[in-house]
This record gives sequence, structure tokens and C-alpha cells, in this order.
Amino acid sequence: MTELLVVFVVNHNVQLMDIAGPADVFAEANTLRGEPVYRCVIAAPQKSIRSSCGFVVQADYCLKDLNTLCIDTLLVAGAPDAVHSLPAPDFIQWLCDTAPQARRFGSICGGVFALAATGLLNNRTITTHWADVEPVRQRFPAIAVNADSIVEEDGPVRTAAGVSSGLDLALALVREDLGEKIARGCRSAAYSLLQTARRPKAI
Repeated sequence: MTELLVVFVVNHNVQLMDIAGPADVFAEANTLRGEPVYRCVIAAPQKSIRSSCGFVVQADYCLKDLNTLCIDTLLVAGAPDAVHSLPAPDFIQWLCDTAPQARRFGSICGGVFALAATGLLNNRTITTHWADVEPVRQRFPAIAVNADSIVEEDGPVRTAAGVSSGLDLALALVREDLGEKIARGCRSAAYSLLQTARRPKAI
């Protein structure tokens, strides 16, 4: 199977879980399939981006360097303050030019604001974090928001609700590409890890 390039587009103050959770699902899919189906990379306006928790994210590519690559899936990661901080015009223009060239594109949580600003979501149904539903409706009236959906699919557009819903979005994409069995295996691995992390340690 041809390797599928998944690009996580990030900007300043990005929420790390929007990247790490879905990327781990794709990595698990590679393991279960026994071959590198997905290649995940991070793209940003600059090579180094500071996340919302203070960690520095080292991007694999600057946005301008991605134009020659064949992108299968493009996902815009969110930030805690996304509703109040619209990216620079050149960031929006890059999304406008690049996202339609991918087989599918979308957003995780507050990443929807940058994507919506391109106009590519007009006359589409999307979902986002519950706290962002009304701001999206007010700012982008041409977009239909399904407030009750965890993951929404409309044509080539794929969107996820709150931060942890990025896991559900990645699982849905794996299901599309590799079928229910692999997706179920990824889900078991992802949620087993979460349960292990939450289990109290013995003293």
C-alpha cells in the first residue's frame, strides 16, 4: 500500500494533545498493519513553535516547503485561545491553496477557526468543541455546526469536537482506509493506554 502523508498544521500556542493523540493512532495502525501505511509530519509557519503548555514543537516542515509534497490528509490542530486569535493572512492563504489539494482535510477542536476563515467550510457541516459552537455560528454563518457530533464528515472535510476527540477522528480515518478490524485494534490500544495512565500506582 502506498504510504499516506498526514500533515498536522500547527501555529503558535498549539494544543499538544491535538497532535499527539491522533498521531499515536496512526502509528498503532502502522504496527497492526505490519507496514508503514501512514507517515505523520508537523508543518508550521516557522520551524519552532511554542505550544500552549510551554513545550517547543519542532516542525518537520515550514508551510512553504510542503508545496511539492503529495498530502493525503491535512489536519489543522487547535489552540486554547483559537477563538480569539485568528492566524496571519499568509497562514490562511496557505490553507486556502493547499487543503483542497489533499484527499481529505479538516480540523481538531479550535483548529476549525483557521480553516473556516478560508471559506472552504462554507455550505458544509462541521463539528467543534462545545464552547466554540456559538462563536463559529456567529462568525461564519455559511457553515452548519452539528453541536452533538464528536466527528463530522462532509465530502472531503473531516472535523473533530473537543481535544480528545482527535483520537476519535483518527480512528474514523483509519476505519475509512484500513477497515473496522484495524480501527478496533487501534481503539483498544489507545484506550488501554489511557486506562493504564489513570490507574493508581501500588504503594
